[in-house]
Amino acid sequence: MEEYMKFELEADRLEVLIIRPLYSIVIYIILGIYGLIAEICLAIQWLLVLITGERNEGLNNNIKNYIEFTLQVMPYVFNLTDEHPELSHKGVKIFLERLE
Repeated sequence: MEEYMKFELEADRLEVLIIRPLYSIVIYIILGIYGLIAEICLAIQWLLVLITGERNEGLNNNIKNYIEFTLQVMPYVFNLTDEHPELSHKGVKIFLERLE
């Protein structure tokens, strides 16, 4: 597994002061719209599970993609990295390690 957020000592002050806040506004707008769609999918998924007892794979994938996109862009917004995230979903995978 590769660490997604690596520590970087140097930071570009111009980017942190001007570019990052503007880019973060665009990211927040996209996340807001995508989050609204994910919430609607979540409500529909809940009703489907309640009525039929089964989950819909398309709705589940949409919710999962929203979470993965959020994890893709938040390190940049929270000043953890200087690498610009793409505004398209590139499929950051979520892995959990279980400690025994």
